[in-house]
Amino acid sequence: PVRINPDMEAAQAAALKACGVCKKSPPDVEIKLCSKCKLVGYCGAECQTADWKRGHKQGCRTISVLVKFHDMDKKNDSKGIVESANEVKAALMTMNTEAQPMVLGRLGAAYAEVKEWRNAITVWEESFALLSKHDKAREAGELALTIARAYVAIEKSKEAATWASRAKAAAEAAEDYEAIFFASYTLGEINRTAKQHDKAIEAYRHAMSVTERVESEEGGNNVNGLQGMVFGGMSEAHLAKGEADKAEQMAQHYVNATQLLSLEEPGPQAQRMEMQARLQLGKLQEAKGDTANLAKALTELKAAKKLADELPAGERDLATSEAIEEALKRLDTQ
Repeated sequence: PVRINPDMEAAQAAALKACGVCKKSPPDVEIKLCSKCKLVGYCGAECQTADWKRGHKQGCRTISVLVKFHDMDKKNDSKGIVESANEVKAALMTMNTEAQPMVLGRLGAAYAEVKEWRNAITVWEESFALLSKHDKAREAGELALTIARAYVAIEKSKEAATWASRAKAAAEAAEDYEAIFFASYTLGEINRTAKQHDKAIEAYRHAMSVTERVESEEGGNNVNGLQGMVFGGMSEAHLAKGEADKAEQMAQHYVNATQLLSLEEPGPQAQRMEMQARLQLGKLQEAKGDTANLAKALTELKAAKKLADELPAGERDLATSEAIEEALKRLDTQ
Protein backbone atom coordinates (compact mmCIF):
# COMPACT_ATOMS: atom_id res chain seq x y z
CA PRO A 1 0.00 0.00 0.00
CA VAL A 2 1.05 3.59 -0.61
CA ARG A 3 1.41 5.26 2.76
CA ILE A 4 -0.36 8.61 2.93
CA ASN A 5 2.16 9.87 5.49
CA PRO A 6 4.89 7.46 6.60
CA ASP A 7 5.95 10.03 9.22
CA MET A 8 2.58 10.30 10.98
CA GLU A 9 3.97 8.79 14.19
CA ALA A 10 6.90 11.20 14.03
CA ALA A 11 4.48 14.12 13.61
CA GLN A 12 2.52 13.02 16.66
CA ALA A 13 5.71 12.67 18.68
CA ALA A 14 6.75 16.18 17.64
CA ALA A 15 3.36 17.59 18.69
CA LEU A 16 3.88 16.17 22.19
CA LYS A 17 7.10 18.14 22.64
CA ALA A 18 5.47 21.56 23.03
CA CYS A 19 2.09 23.28 23.20
CA GLY A 20 0.95 24.36 19.75
CA VAL A 21 -0.14 27.76 21.10
CA CYS A 22 2.03 28.96 24.03
CA LYS A 23 5.01 26.71 23.15
CA LYS A 24 5.48 25.57 26.75
CA SER A 25 6.98 22.09 26.99
CA PRO A 26 7.42 19.20 29.44
CA PRO A 27 8.28 18.88 32.27
CA ASP A 28 6.81 22.33 32.96
CA VAL A 29 3.46 21.29 31.45
CA GLU A 30 1.79 18.08 30.32
CA ILE A 31 1.05 18.04 26.59
CA LYS A 32 -2.03 16.22 25.31
CA LEU A 33 -2.93 15.69 21.66
CA CYS A 34 -6.15 17.00 20.14
CA SER A 35 -8.61 14.13 20.65
CA LYS A 36 -9.87 14.34 17.05
CA CYS A 37 -6.91 14.91 14.74
CA LYS A 38 -4.17 13.78 17.15
CA LEU A 39 -1.62 15.98 15.38
CA VAL A 40 -1.64 19.14 17.51
CA GLY A 41 -0.62 19.25 21.17
CA TYR A 42 -1.91 21.54 23.92
CA CYS A 43 -0.93 22.24 27.51
CA GLY A 44 -4.53 22.78 28.61
CA ALA A 45 -8.10 23.76 27.72
CA GLU A 46 -7.31 27.49 27.49
CA CYS A 47 -4.75 27.05 24.70
CA GLN A 48 -6.90 24.46 22.94
CA THR A 49 -9.92 26.80 22.93
CA ALA A 50 -7.81 29.67 21.64
CA ASP A 51 -6.42 27.56 18.81
CA TRP A 52 -9.89 26.28 17.93
CA LYS A 53 -11.13 29.85 17.54
CA ARG A 54 -8.16 30.98 15.46
CA GLY A 55 -8.57 28.29 12.82
CA HIS A 56 -7.99 24.76 14.06
CA LYS A 57 -11.76 24.17 13.94
CA GLN A 58 -11.66 24.32 10.12
CA GLY A 59 -8.55 22.16 9.72
CA CYS A 60 -9.26 19.59 12.42
CA ARG A 61 -11.96 17.68 10.52
CA THR A 62 -9.79 17.38 7.42
CA ILE A 63 -6.81 16.24 9.46
CA SER A 64 -9.02 13.79 11.41
CA VAL A 65 -10.25 12.18 8.19
CA LEU A 66 -6.72 11.84 6.86
CA VAL A 67 -5.39 10.43 10.14
CA LYS A 68 -8.19 7.85 10.02
CA PHE A 69 -7.23 7.17 6.39
CA HIS A 70 -3.60 6.74 7.42
CA ASP A 71 -4.55 4.26 10.16
CA MET A 72 -6.65 2.19 7.72
CA ASP A 73 -3.87 2.30 5.15
CA LYS A 74 -1.40 1.12 7.76
CA LYS A 75 -3.67 -1.86 8.51
CA ASN A 76 -4.21 -2.43 4.76
CA ASP A 77 -7.94 -2.03 5.41
CA SER A 78 -9.09 -1.49 1.81
CA LYS A 79 -12.73 -2.13 2.68
CA GLY A 80 -12.62 0.61 5.31
CA ILE A 81 -10.95 3.02 2.91
CA VAL A 82 -13.63 2.39 0.27
CA GLU A 83 -16.41 2.91 2.83
CA SER A 84 -14.82 6.25 3.77
CA ALA A 85 -14.28 7.31 0.13
CA ASN A 86 -16.72 10.24 0.09
CA GLU A 87 -15.37 11.58 3.38
CA VAL A 88 -11.81 11.31 2.07
CA LYS A 89 -12.67 13.05 -1.21
CA ALA A 90 -14.29 15.92 0.68
CA ALA A 91 -11.19 16.26 2.86
CA LEU A 92 -9.01 16.36 -0.25
CA MET A 93 -10.67 19.57 -1.39
CA THR A 94 -8.94 21.44 1.45
CA MET A 95 -5.56 19.71 1.08
CA ASN A 96 -2.33 20.89 -0.43
CA THR A 97 -2.73 19.90 -4.09
CA GLU A 98 0.68 18.19 -4.24
CA ALA A 99 -0.48 15.69 -1.59
CA GLN A 100 -3.76 14.89 -3.36
CA PRO A 101 -2.38 12.43 -5.97
CA MET A 102 -0.91 10.18 -3.26
CA VAL A 103 -4.22 9.95 -1.40
CA LEU A 104 -6.19 9.40 -4.63
CA GLY A 105 -3.69 6.74 -5.68
CA ARG A 106 -4.22 4.80 -2.45
CA LEU A 107 -7.98 5.23 -2.69
CA GLY A 108 -7.83 3.79 -6.21
CA ALA A 109 -5.78 0.86 -4.95
CA ALA A 110 -8.42 0.18 -2.30
CA TYR A 111 -11.15 0.15 -4.95
CA ALA A 112 -9.04 -2.22 -7.06
CA GLU A 113 -8.48 -4.60 -4.14
CA VAL A 114 -12.25 -5.01 -3.76
CA LYS A 115 -12.66 -5.29 -7.57
CA GLU A 116 -14.46 -1.96 -8.01
CA TRP A 117 -12.49 -1.27 -11.19
CA ARG A 118 -14.59 1.61 -12.52
CA ASN A 119 -14.21 3.60 -9.30
CA ALA A 120 -10.50 2.75 -9.20
CA ILE A 121 -10.01 4.04 -12.73
CA THR A 122 -11.94 7.25 -12.00
CA VAL A 123 -9.81 8.28 -9.01
CA TRP A 124 -6.57 7.11 -10.66
CA GLU A 125 -7.34 9.27 -13.70
CA GLU A 126 -7.88 12.24 -11.36
CA SER A 127 -4.54 11.48 -9.72
CA PHE A 128 -2.83 11.18 -13.11
CA ALA A 129 -4.12 14.64 -14.12
CA LEU A 130 -2.73 16.16 -10.93
CA LEU A 131 0.65 14.45 -11.31
CA SER A 132 0.89 15.66 -14.90
CA LYS A 133 -0.03 19.19 -13.80
CA HIS A 134 2.87 19.16 -11.33
CA ASP A 135 5.35 17.74 -13.91
CA LYS A 136 5.72 14.42 -12.06
CA ALA A 137 6.50 12.44 -15.24
CA ARG A 138 7.90 9.35 -13.55
CA GLU A 139 5.00 8.99 -11.09
CA ALA A 140 2.45 9.78 -13.81
CA GLY A 141 3.96 7.08 -16.02
CA GLU A 142 3.77 4.46 -13.28
CA LEU A 143 0.14 5.37 -12.60
CA ALA A 144 -0.73 5.33 -16.33
CA LEU A 145 0.47 1.72 -16.51
CA THR A 146 -1.65 0.86 -13.46
CA ILE A 147 -4.67 2.42 -15.20
CA ALA A 148 -3.90 0.41 -18.36
CA ARG A 149 -3.93 -2.82 -16.34
CA ALA A 150 -7.22 -1.81 -14.72
CA TYR A 151 -8.78 -1.38 -18.17
CA VAL A 152 -7.45 -4.84 -19.06
CA ALA A 153 -9.29 -6.20 -16.01
CA ILE A 154 -12.60 -4.91 -17.41
CA GLU A 155 -11.70 -6.01 -20.97
CA LYS A 156 -11.42 -2.52 -22.47
CA SER A 157 -8.46 -3.10 -24.77
CA LYS A 158 -8.66 0.21 -26.65
CA GLU A 159 -8.53 2.27 -23.46
CA ALA A 160 -5.87 -0.04 -22.01
CA ALA A 161 -3.66 0.49 -25.08
CA THR A 162 -4.11 4.28 -24.84
CA TRP A 163 -2.97 4.32 -21.21
CA ALA A 164 -0.07 1.92 -21.83
CA SER A 165 1.09 4.28 -24.61
CA ARG A 166 0.89 7.20 -22.18
CA ALA A 167 2.92 5.21 -19.66
CA LYS A 168 5.56 4.51 -22.31
CA ALA A 169 5.74 8.19 -23.32
CA ALA A 170 6.11 9.30 -19.68
CA ALA A 171 8.80 6.68 -19.05
CA GLU A 172 10.71 7.82 -22.12
CA ALA A 173 10.50 11.44 -20.95
CA ALA A 174 11.93 10.38 -17.58
CA GLU A 175 14.53 8.08 -19.27
CA ASP A 176 13.37 5.29 -16.95
CA TYR A 177 14.31 2.18 -18.94
CA GLU A 178 12.66 -0.32 -16.63
CA ALA A 179 9.40 1.60 -16.91
CA ILE A 180 9.83 1.80 -20.71
CA PHE A 181 10.25 -1.98 -20.79
CA PHE A 182 7.14 -2.76 -18.73
CA ALA A 183 5.00 -0.19 -20.56
CA SER A 184 6.09 -1.58 -23.96
CA TYR A 185 5.65 -5.19 -22.84
CA THR A 186 2.19 -4.44 -21.41
CA LEU A 187 1.25 -2.69 -24.67
CA GLY A 188 2.34 -5.84 -26.51
CA GLU A 189 0.19 -8.03 -24.26
CA ILE A 190 -2.83 -5.73 -24.69
CA ASN A 191 -2.52 -5.68 -28.48
CA ARG A 192 -2.02 -9.45 -28.65
CA THR A 193 -5.17 -10.02 -26.58
CA ALA A 194 -7.02 -7.63 -28.91
CA LYS A 195 -5.74 -9.66 -31.89
CA GLN A 196 -3.66 -6.71 -33.10
CA HIS A 197 -0.71 -9.02 -33.64
CA ASP A 198 1.52 -6.78 -35.76
CA LYS A 199 1.16 -3.97 -33.21
CA ALA A 200 1.88 -6.48 -30.46
CA ILE A 201 5.10 -7.65 -32.12
CA GLU A 202 6.19 -4.03 -32.65
CA ALA A 203 5.63 -3.28 -28.95
CA TYR A 204 7.48 -6.46 -27.89
CA ARG A 205 10.43 -5.50 -30.08
CA HIS A 206 10.58 -2.09 -28.44
CA ALA A 207 10.56 -3.77 -25.03
CA MET A 208 13.37 -6.07 -26.15
CA SER A 209 15.43 -3.08 -27.34
CA VAL A 210 15.77 -1.68 -23.80
CA THR A 211 16.41 -4.89 -21.84
CA GLU A 212 20.18 -4.40 -21.72
CA ARG A 213 19.69 -0.84 -20.44
CA VAL A 214 17.33 -2.08 -17.71
CA GLU A 215 19.85 -4.59 -16.34
CA SER A 216 22.57 -1.92 -16.27
CA GLU A 217 20.47 0.26 -13.94
CA GLU A 218 21.11 -0.15 -10.23
CA GLY A 219 18.86 -2.90 -8.91
CA GLY A 220 17.62 -3.66 -12.43
CA ASN A 221 15.92 -6.90 -13.42
CA ASN A 222 17.86 -9.82 -14.87
CA VAL A 223 18.00 -9.36 -18.66
CA ASN A 224 17.28 -13.06 -19.28
CA GLY A 225 14.02 -12.89 -17.36
CA LEU A 226 12.92 -9.80 -19.27
CA GLN A 227 13.91 -11.26 -22.62
CA GLY A 228 12.14 -14.50 -21.75
CA MET A 229 8.91 -12.59 -21.13
CA VAL A 230 9.21 -10.90 -24.53
CA PHE A 231 10.11 -14.08 -26.45
CA GLY A 232 7.10 -15.81 -24.89
CA GLY A 233 4.75 -13.03 -25.99
CA MET A 234 6.27 -12.87 -29.48
CA SER A 235 5.88 -16.64 -29.87
CA GLU A 236 2.18 -16.40 -29.05
CA ALA A 237 1.72 -13.45 -31.45
CA HIS A 238 3.45 -15.21 -34.36
CA LEU A 239 1.41 -18.35 -33.71
CA ALA A 240 -1.80 -16.32 -33.83
CA LYS A 241 -0.67 -14.96 -37.21
CA GLY A 242 -0.25 -18.51 -38.49
CA GLU A 243 3.57 -18.28 -38.50
CA ALA A 244 4.29 -21.59 -36.78
CA ASP A 245 8.01 -21.74 -37.62
CA LYS A 246 8.59 -18.20 -36.32
CA ALA A 247 6.55 -19.03 -33.22
CA GLU A 248 8.71 -22.10 -32.56
CA GLN A 249 11.89 -20.06 -33.05
CA MET A 250 10.71 -17.49 -30.49
CA ALA A 251 9.69 -20.28 -28.10
CA GLN A 252 13.18 -21.79 -28.36
CA HIS A 253 14.65 -18.37 -27.48
CA TYR A 254 12.17 -18.27 -24.59
CA VAL A 255 13.50 -21.60 -23.27
CA ASN A 256 17.13 -20.51 -23.70
CA ALA A 257 16.54 -17.24 -21.82
CA THR A 258 14.75 -18.93 -18.93
CA GLN A 259 17.47 -21.59 -18.66
CA LEU A 260 20.05 -18.82 -18.25
CA LEU A 261 17.80 -17.12 -15.70
CA SER A 262 17.57 -20.40 -13.73
CA LEU A 263 21.36 -20.64 -13.69
CA GLU A 264 21.96 -17.03 -12.67
CA GLU A 265 19.05 -16.53 -10.26
CA PRO A 266 17.79 -20.00 -9.24
CA GLY A 267 14.50 -20.13 -7.43
CA PRO A 268 10.76 -20.81 -7.85
CA GLN A 269 10.12 -17.82 -10.11
CA ALA A 270 12.84 -18.84 -12.57
CA GLN A 271 11.63 -22.47 -12.42
CA ARG A 272 8.08 -21.45 -13.25
CA MET A 273 9.23 -19.36 -16.19
CA GLU A 274 11.37 -22.18 -17.60
CA MET A 275 8.52 -24.67 -17.06
CA GLN A 276 6.08 -22.41 -18.97
CA ALA A 277 8.64 -21.87 -21.75
CA ARG A 278 9.24 -25.61 -22.22
CA LEU A 279 5.49 -26.26 -22.26
CA GLN A 280 5.03 -23.60 -24.95
CA LEU A 281 7.84 -25.01 -27.09
CA GLY A 282 6.68 -28.61 -26.58
CA LYS A 283 3.12 -27.82 -27.69
CA LEU A 284 4.42 -26.11 -30.86
CA GLN A 285 6.59 -29.11 -31.69
CA GLU A 286 3.71 -31.48 -30.95
CA ALA A 287 1.47 -29.57 -33.38
CA LYS A 288 3.82 -30.35 -36.28
CA GLY A 289 2.95 -34.03 -35.85
CA ASP A 290 5.95 -35.70 -37.46
CA THR A 291 8.06 -38.27 -35.61
CA ALA A 292 11.10 -36.03 -35.12
CA ASN A 293 9.08 -33.15 -33.69
CA LEU A 294 7.00 -35.44 -31.47
CA ALA A 295 10.25 -36.74 -29.97
CA LYS A 296 11.43 -33.17 -29.37
CA ALA A 297 8.08 -32.30 -27.80
CA LEU A 298 8.32 -35.27 -25.45
CA THR A 299 11.78 -34.15 -24.31
CA GLU A 300 10.57 -30.59 -23.59
CA LEU A 301 7.42 -31.72 -21.80
CA LYS A 302 9.29 -34.21 -19.61
CA ALA A 303 11.73 -31.44 -18.66
CA ALA A 304 8.77 -29.15 -17.89
CA LYS A 305 7.16 -31.85 -15.71
CA LYS A 306 10.42 -32.32 -13.80
CA LEU A 307 10.56 -28.60 -13.07
CA ALA A 308 6.90 -28.64 -11.98
CA ASP A 309 7.46 -31.58 -9.64
CA GLU A 310 10.50 -29.91 -8.05
CA LEU A 311 8.63 -26.71 -7.13
CA PRO A 312 7.79 -26.32 -3.42
CA ALA A 313 4.13 -27.03 -2.65
CA GLY A 314 3.27 -23.37 -2.05
CA GLU A 315 4.94 -22.22 -5.28
CA ARG A 316 3.32 -24.60 -7.75
CA ASP A 317 1.52 -23.39 -10.86
CA LEU A 318 -1.39 -25.84 -11.01
CA ALA A 319 -2.77 -24.66 -14.35
CA THR A 320 0.58 -25.11 -16.10
CA SER A 321 1.16 -28.47 -14.39
CA GLU A 322 -2.23 -29.72 -15.60
CA ALA A 323 -1.48 -28.51 -19.14
CA ILE A 324 1.82 -30.42 -19.08
CA GLU A 325 0.08 -33.62 -17.91
CA GLU A 326 -2.55 -33.31 -20.64
CA ALA A 327 0.10 -32.79 -23.34
CA LEU A 328 2.05 -35.82 -22.13
CA LYS A 329 -1.11 -37.94 -22.24
CA ARG A 330 -1.72 -36.86 -25.84
CA LEU A 331 1.80 -37.81 -26.80
CA ASP A 332 1.36 -41.23 -25.17
CA THR A 333 -1.49 -41.98 -27.57
CA GLN A 334 0.49 -41.03 -30.69
